[in-house]
Amino acid sequence: MKRENQKLKILRLKDILLRETDEEHSLSAGQLEEKLGAYGIEAERKSIYRDIEALKDSGLLDIGNTEGRNGGFRVLSRDFELAELKILVDAVQSSRFISNKQCKSLIKKLSSLTSVYGEKQLSRSVYVYDRPDERSSNVLYLTDALHGAISENTSVTFRYTETTPSKQIVPKHGGAIYTVSPWALIWREENYYLVAYDHATQSIRHYRVDRMENIRRTGDPRLGKEEFSKVSLASYCSTVFEMFRGEEYNVRFRCENRLAGAMFDRFGKELVIKEYDGYFEFYARVEVSVRFYGWVFGFDGALEILSPEEVVQGYRGQILRALGEMEKKN
Repeated sequence: MKRENQKLKILRLKDILLRETDEEHSLSAGQLEEKLGAYGIEAERKSIYRDIEALKDSGLLDIGNTEGRNGGFRVLSRDFELAELKILVDAVQSSRFISNKQCKSLIKKLSSLTSVYGEKQLSRSVYVYDRPDERSSNVLYLTDALHGAISENTSVTFRYTETTPSKQIVPKHGGAIYTVSPWALIWREENYYLVAYDHATQSIRHYRVDRMENIRRTGDPRLGKEEFSKVSLASYCSTVFEMFRGEEYNVRFRCENRLAGAMFDRFGKELVIKEYDGYFEFYARVEVSVRFYGWVFGFDGALEILSPEEVVQGYRGQILRALGEMEKKN
C-alpha cells in the first residue's frame, strides 16, 4: 500500500496545490509534507521539491514560490480565471430552465476549477423566479440530443406539448409526431429554441426545446439546407418578438432619444437612424404579431409606428379590441 501511495504522490501534490493555493495563498514544503501525510503518503522535503519542478517542467501547473518565513509554493494561473468562473456561475444561476438540483451540481463542478479561497467568492446570490422542478427540467439533455442530431446530420421526430390552465402538460395536436431537420439552437428570452426545417410545411420554423418530448433520431439525412442557408440567425432573433411568428414587414418607427439604447439592443448597433430634435426615426424588419404590438405599447407612447399603414391599423385595432373587451367586462 505504501508503494501504491508513492505512485499517487505527484498527483496528490498537484491536487493540493490547485485546491489550497492561489496567487495570494501559499503552502510551504513542510505544510505540503503534512498534507500528503494525511493521505498516507510519506514524502521527504527533497522529493517534494523534485515533484514540484517536474510539474513546472511538464507545463501542467504554473507554480511560483517565495522565499522567507511566510514563503512557499502557489499556483499562479489556471485554465479559468476567477472572474470567468463568476460569469459562468451567474449564467447558470440565471437560467430558468435549470432546476435547483442541476444548478447546485453545475456550480459545484465549476467551483472545483478554482481554489478553496476562490470557491467562497463563487457563492453568489442570483434569485430566479419560478425555477422548474426536477421532473420538468430536462432541457440540458434535450439540447444535448439535438446537438447530437445536428452533428450526425440526421432529422428527428418528437411530440410538442402545451400547458393547460390547470397546469397540466399535454401533447399538442392530439399527440401528433413532428418530423424536422434540426439546423441550429438559439438561447433567446430565457429559453432554448430549435431552428429547424419542418418536413410537413417545408419551411423553417422554431420550437421551444422545453416543450419537446420523446426526441428520436431517424437516421435519415437532414433536409432544408438551402432554405436554412438563407436565414441569418442574428436577424431572425431581432425580427421575431418573444419567438412568436408573424408576417414580416419593413416598419418605420419614431422614437424618443432616451430610448436609443433599447432600440440598438433590440435591432443591433448597425441600425440606421435619422435624427431630429428630441427624437429619431428608423426602419427595421420585424415579424408583426400580437407580441410585437405589446412590445411597442410597453414604451408608453415614446415609440410610434409610422408605416406601413396596415401595421399602423393593426396596432390601432389591437388597442381598440383590448378597450372593447374591458368595456364589456365593466
